Amino acid sequence: MAWSKACTLKKKVTEETVRELYQRARDSGETVSENMWEWAKDDVTKVGAWEYRIVELDATDLVFMEAELNRLGSARWECIWIETLGTKKRFFMKKARRSYLKHIPAGDLLKMIPKGDG
Repeated sequence: MAWSKACTLKKKVTEETVRELYQRARDSGETVSENMWEWAKDDVTKVGAWEYRIVELDATDLVFMEAELNRLGSARWECIWIETLGTKKRFFMKKARRSYLKHIPAGDLLKMIPKGDG
């Protein structure tokens, strides 16, 4: 009986955590589903996923290039490759997709998220 109570308590805490994170996503201005569980299903797909961006900058304007790279770094973009194109540099950037649920164990989430269309 104690094990059953512990499982129920864990599910409640995790459900409350999902609800808090859902509200945080809404409050941040992100476009989210009206249904918390639909949002959770979408958010889980972002765990471990990457976004990519390619930026070309004039290599002769070092002050601007440095400022732009600092701006991109502040937005969590990381340079993974650079190509030289005459007086330009092409920067290949990546960053992890934002997931609010990434710190909740996947097994716990899968047990909570309703299956199918319901």
